[in-house]
Amino acid sequence: TQIIKKPAARVGGFFICSKSIKYFYIYKVSIQLLIKNALIYGFFIVGSGLPVHAQLFTPVPINGFNHDVVAEAGTSSLTTTTICLDGVASSNKVMYTNTFRITNGFGGGGLPDNGVITDAAGSYQMAPYTGNNCLLLQRGQSGDLLLNTPASFSVIRVLGFSAEGGSLINVSLSFADGTSTLALTNYNLADWFPGTTNIVISGFGRCVRATPASGPEGWPTNPKMYYISIPLSCVDNKKLLTKISFSNVTTGGANAPYPNSVFFALSGITNNPLISATITDATCSSNGSATLNISGISTPYTITWNTAPVQTGPTATNLPPGTYQATITDAGGCDTIFPVTIALINNLFMTTHGDTSICSGSSFNVVTVSNAVNYSWSPTTGVSNPNIANPVITPGATTVYTLTGTTGLCSISKSFTVTFLEKAVAKFGFNAPPCSNAPVSFSDSSTVTGGTINQWRWCEGGVVISTIRNPLISFPPGIHTIGLVVSGTVGCTSDTLFKTFTIVPQPLIDMSFNNGCIQSNVYFTASDLNNTGITGWTWIFDDGSTATGITANHTYHSAGVFPIRLVAINSSGCSSDTLSRQLVIYTTNANAGRDTTVIGGQAFRLNGSGGLNYSWSPAQYLNNPNIPDPVAIIYSTQTFTLRAYTPAGCESFARVNIYVNNIAEIFLPNSFTPNGDGLNDIYKGLPIGIKEFKYLKIFNRYGEEVFYSNDYTKGWDGTWKGKPQGNGVFVVMAAGVDFRGNAVNSQGTMILLR
Repeated sequence: TQIIKKPAARVGGFFICSKSIKYFYIYKVSIQLLIKNALIYGFFIVGSGLPVHAQLFTPVPINGFNHDVVAEAGTSSLTTTTICLDGVASSNKVMYTNTFRITNGFGGGGLPDNGVITDAAGSYQMAPYTGNNCLLLQRGQSGDLLLNTPASFSVIRVLGFSAEGGSLINVSLSFADGTSTLALTNYNLADWFPGTTNIVISGFGRCVRATPASGPEGWPTNPKMYYISIPLSCVDNKKLLTKISFSNVTTGGANAPYPNSVFFALSGITNNPLISATITDATCSSNGSATLNISGISTPYTITWNTAPVQTGPTATNLPPGTYQATITDAGGCDTIFPVTIALINNLFMTTHGDTSICSGSSFNVVTVSNAVNYSWSPTTGVSNPNIANPVITPGATTVYTLTGTTGLCSISKSFTVTFLEKAVAKFGFNAPPCSNAPVSFSDSSTVTGGTINQWRWCEGGVVISTIRNPLISFPPGIHTIGLVVSGTVGCTSDTLFKTFTIVPQPLIDMSFNNGCIQSNVYFTASDLNNTGITGWTWIFDDGSTATGITANHTYHSAGVFPIRLVAINSSGCSSDTLSRQLVIYTTNANAGRDTTVIGGQAFRLNGSGGLNYSWSPAQYLNNPNIPDPVAIIYSTQTFTLRAYTPAGCESFARVNIYVNNIAEIFLPNSFTPNGDGLNDIYKGLPIGIKEFKYLKIFNRYGEEVFYSNDYTKGWDGTWKGKPQGNGVFVVMAAGVDFRGNAVNSQGTMILLR
C-alpha cells in the first residue's frame, strides 16, 4: 500500500486517499463490515494512522460429535449416515460429499472431500466423514465439544446451522482452571436454507437419506453453513479453553422435537502473545533504545511507553539505563505489560593473568589484554612497575593481586591469586603376588603441607603406566622397578620414589577334543604349553559336571553347544587363565514334510529337515537323494523315507506320503470363520496341478467385489474397506492354467460365519 500526502475523499464514514492505492480497493458497501470485523479482514486505512493487520481463523481439533450426517461413498446415504438433519416425514435429508455426488450422478453441490471449509476469514476442518462428524441437538438437548489440546483464544468461531427452522441456543465456555463463562444466551441460529448473514459456505446440496440415495436439491444456493462468532474477554482470553457447551433452548413453534441445532467445526484466533525486544543498551557516552517485536496479539493494537515524556509506537528512544514498561492494548481493549531493561555498557574490557601457583623464589610475567588507558596494581609488593599492564611479579607469600584499568569515567578491575607452594612427598606401598596373571595392588600415602594430593604419575622405565591414586596393574614375568611422582592442590611436584618387585610367569594351557553325539562318550586332553610344573587340572563341562586330570571323558544327555572350560595350577600356586572352547553335541529330528497331493508326471519338491546330512529313498524318482529338498516326478502314489544324520553319526528317520491325482483343479472351500481364533480365519483357493494362478475373486450379495488377488498364498480376512463383513453367502471365482497349458476355472459360493 502506498500512502500519498494528498487531500482525501470520504467514503462510507472513512477517509481514503484521492490518489490510487496500488493493488487494493475499498468498496463503499464493505467499509462497515471490514471495520466491524477488523480482527479478520486486514487492511490499512490510508491517512488514519491505525494499522489493521489480517489475522485468519485456523482450525481447532475437537471431539464430542454424536452423529454422522454426511454421505461420503457408495450409493447409499442411509448406511453411511446415522441420522437425518430435519424431519423424517417432511424432508429426511442429509448432506453429501463431492465424491458421493459424482458416484450417484447428482447435478451439483457436494462438500469438499477433505472436509476443509474456507472463507475470507479463515478455514474450518470438519471431522472425518467416515465417522461421527457433527453435534446434533434437538429441542431441549445439550452437548459438549471438547478441545483435543486446550489453548487460549481472543475469538473463536463455531461452524453450524439449524434444521427445521431457526433455533435458539445458549453457549458456555469452560476453562482448564475450572471456571466457566456463559458466552451466548438465546442466540438465533439460522435455518440452513433462508439465512443471509454469517454465511461461510452455501450451495452444497442435500439428498434424501435412503438406499439408494435420491432427491438431490438445494444447489447452487442452498443449504448454508454459518459461523457463530464468540469473542473472549480480557480475563478469559488468557485461560486455556477446554470445552464448549451448547444447549438448544428453543421453546416456540409447533414442530417439536425440532428444530435441530447442528455444529460441525471450530476455528479460532489464538491469544498467544509472543513479545520480544531488540535493545540497544546505553554506553558511557550515549543513551539506549528498544524496539518491540510482537505477534499473537489481536490487531489493531497500540503501544504506550512509561517514559518521560510518554512515547508511543513499537520503538522508544533516548533511554537512560533503567527498567521501562511498554503497555500493549489489543483490539479488544486488553492490556499486556512488557518490561524492558536498558543496561549501561561499560565498553572497557580486560583479561589478565589467571590464578597461579608458584614455588618459592620464582617470578612470572603478567599477560594482560585491555583497552583501558591507565593502570594501577594493588598491592604493589613484588610488582616491578605498578602503573603498567604487564609487570613482572615476584611474590614473597600467597597474595591476591588486583589490576584496575580506567578510561574517562569508566573503570574495570580484575583480580587473581598467586599461591606459594611447598614440595609434596611421594610415598606408597604395594602387594605384589608371585604370578603374572594376578595384578599388583598399589596404595598411595603421599602428603603435602597445607593441601591434598590430587595428581599421581606411576612410571616404569620412563613411561607413565597409570594416573589414578591406587591403581591395580598386571605385569609380565620378570623384575619391575616402579616410580611415583605426585602433585597436590597446593605445593610443588614431589621427587620420584622408586620400588622394585619380581613376577613369576603363570601357566599357559591348551585342550583338544572332538564333537560328539548325545549318549556317547566325548574324550578330552589338556596340555602344558610353557612347562611351569602344573600340579592340578580342573575340567568344567557346562552341564553341572566337572572332572580332574590331564585327560577326561564325559557323556552328554542333550544336544547343543557347550562351552568347555579348563583351569590349571602349578607348584608355585599360580593359576592359569580359564581356557574356554565350544563343544557341539549333535542330535537329529528327521522331518519329511506333510503328506500332499500332486499331479502324476508333474515335478514337485520334497521338504526335509532335522539333520545336517540327508538321504532319501527310493532314490530313482529324485533328482538328488542327498539334499533336504530334492525334486521328484512320480506317476502313482509313493511313500518316501528320509534319513537325517550328522558327521558324528547321529541319525533319525521320517516318512511322507505323496498321493497322485491326475485332474488339475482349484479347490474352493465352502465356508470360513474369520473370528480371530487362529482357525480358518483366512479364505484361500487351493491350486492342484496349476502352473499359473490367475486370480481369486469374492463378491457380496450386491455384486460388489470385496476381494481380489492373483497370489494364491494370500487370502481374504473377511473385511471390506476396513470394515468386517457380516455373516452371509458370498460368490467365489478362481482361474488358472494347469501344467498342460489348459485353462482352469472354478466358481461357487461360500458362507462367512463369525
